[in-house]
Amino acid sequence: MWIPGVIAGPTIVAVAVIAFMRPAPIAQYFIDTQQGSRGPQSAMTPGLVRVLAVGLAMIGIVWTLLSIFGHPE
Repeated sequence: MWIPGVIAGPTIVAVAVIAFMRPAPIAQYFIDTQQGSRGPQSAMTPGLVRVLAVGLAMIGIVWTLLSIFGHPE
């Protein structure tokens, strides 16, 4: 069992759950940050934040499972 992975995996999942439940503040942060630049408008929407949160949760789950059941040392 890899202890840092057992700690980091659930933390990543918790961050993803928060991002999935409250995507609007995260999307608004990226929109506000980009308004000061001269680039194109941000495509960051709450729906995109939710999609990214699901991907992040999957990474956290896989990381946790690999840390617990991964290659024995």
